[in-house]
Amino acid sequence: MKTHKYIIHFNESYKPDKSIPNWSIVENPDAGSVFSQTNNMFKGSLVVLFQFSGKDRTLVLSTARGLLEIAKVVKIVKISDISIVDEKYLDSVPECPKSLLTMDDEDFASLTELQSSQILHQSQDYNNGVLYYGASINGMDMLITSEKEMFSFAAAASRDLSLMQTELAMSNFRHDTVLDYFSNGVTVNADQLFSDIRQYFKKHIYFPDSETYDLISIWVMGTYIYRAFRYYPYIHLNAEKGSGKTLLMELMSPLSFNGILMSQPVASTIIKLISQNGSSLFIDEAEGLSQRQSGGNSQVKQILKTGFARSGQYYMGETMYRTYGPKCFAGINDLDDVLADRAITIKMMRKTVAERIELYRETPTMRVDQTNMRDRLYLFGLQYGPSIAKDYENEKPFYDKLAHLTNRAYDVWVPLFRIATAFSSENVKMGIFDSLDKLSQLDGKRRKARDTEENETGSLISGLTEVFNLVQPYKEEKGISYYDPEILYAAMVKNEKIPKSMQRKSFSRLIKRTLEIESAPQGYKLSTKRMYVLDHKKFEEYKKRYADIIAG
Repeated sequence: MKTHKYIIHFNESYKPDKSIPNWSIVENPDAGSVFSQTNNMFKGSLVVLFQFSGKDRTLVLSTARGLLEIAKVVKIVKISDISIVDEKYLDSVPECPKSLLTMDDEDFASLTELQSSQILHQSQDYNNGVLYYGASINGMDMLITSEKEMFSFAAAASRDLSLMQTELAMSNFRHDTVLDYFSNGVTVNADQLFSDIRQYFKKHIYFPDSETYDLISIWVMGTYIYRAFRYYPYIHLNAEKGSGKTLLMELMSPLSFNGILMSQPVASTIIKLISQNGSSLFIDEAEGLSQRQSGGNSQVKQILKTGFARSGQYYMGETMYRTYGPKCFAGINDLDDVLADRAITIKMMRKTVAERIELYRETPTMRVDQTNMRDRLYLFGLQYGPSIAKDYENEKPFYDKLAHLTNRAYDVWVPLFRIATAFSSENVKMGIFDSLDKLSQLDGKRRKARDTEENETGSLISGLTEVFNLVQPYKEEKGISYYDPEILYAAMVKNEKIPKSMQRKSFSRLIKRTLEIESAPQGYKLSTKRMYVLDHKKFEEYKKRYADIIAG
């Protein structure tokens, strides 16, 4: 007996592919035609239900449950997950489980309510080509999108969106600016916005080079689209007292996305500001984040270490918190090595008497200027954010231009380079690009130097390579060199490649553990003596793998 085949869907605009001609199409069936057990239409048949989005989920599952009592086989196909639907594909789809029939009504209701929705941060986020900002409009929490839509937090679920928090704690996106965005067609010239922000910094803070003004201006602009990136770099302002670190953060925080300036915050405060506001955090007097400090700041350090990446999270007890967001630290000491790996360091200097800048005061006029720039930054994000994000996702064309950056350094710098490509003026674009290129080259050298100092294996390879050129081996044969331990050890100490406090036995254990350089007895004069055995092929392999550190 022939089994009848049906495709049921609830999308009026959908036109099935011609490659499935043996199937009958049922569009938007009414409840009676589907659920009536006396209706022979679907009895003993093979039925496939098409689901187009999370909005269809409840209807499709409910229909499938009813059909399981009538049809021979029921299947569900998510059309959004595939590009081609043919008979071969439909045959491969697994059947709906009969357990849907035996599930009690309450459990089934819970199942149908589960949505494959996207989770968004309520203050700022980016998803599927759309940038979102949270704003308070006449006392209601609303989402404003780069597609010029506005809807309430409560309406997010109907769009397959879930918010991390259902209330907006902070937003600097003013009502008037939102109205301008929707009613007056206001647009922002990114080139002019960048120039105005740069001039604002140059007016009130001194840097010995022009490139750093470009860097901090681009970084501030990026805080308004940071959730479009997988990583967003930290900024570390490193200098002695009186060099302007705190002043610079006082200038940056009012412009940055939900910027908050604080000193030595506790872990719970950081978690709250990120989870509620998506804040750009400016942490002054960050000596507790240095490599030397531990103890009470360890929890803060762990939160900050994870917050460089969009996937960053931290558990306090059994509760998980998101930690991603822009962060700027100011301090005299160097950062903890992991934090330093995630940061761009700006070395600040005291200005001389001759190097004059305008005194910064938080006057009403200044606050108005900062508010106006902040308004334009929101509009910049809505206007340029999606295209910058699209370019960022297509990283391949950038590899050649940033060949000097490897691993973490690439992750740190590429968002800033991507923002620079959004400008329309080629002169402005290339000027910023040249500044970032120069600073990233310098940053890359610092990273290599730091890695060489901190990497035991790389430092040891570098030291041994130099000393091998100074010390003659006792003998050589077939790619193997034998070195007198006393002579090699003395040369390493003399040339300051290992600490004077390191004993020869400790040195022997070190090169065995890290580089597989063993010692073995060899004929020596009229007796035997243990010699270091250097396998040149194996040593060259180690040099190749640590080449970037050795080169630094």
